[in-house]
Amino acid sequence: MIYPRIHDLEELLALLKEQGAKIATYRKLIDLNDFAVQFRYEAFSEFETEIDRGDTIHLVKTLLAEVESLIPDGDSPAQT
Repeated sequence: MIYPRIHDLEELLALLKEQGAKIATYRKLIDLNDFAVQFRYEAFSEFETEIDRGDTIHLVKTLLAEVESLIPDGDSPAQT
């Protein structure tokens, strides 16, 4: 499968779900979409909500491990 180069976390989680990943735990990462897209290119000074950095880092690391478990040996992007 060829994955799109996008920053839309909701769409990326939907693609993972299609591949068999259990994404329910990671749904709250969708709240970071503004940071992944809009704020990536624009200056910002305040946020509507505070980010629990420790919790977010844990979720991302756990999600990454799940994604890596879905990638067949030899297909890892880190190896290309």
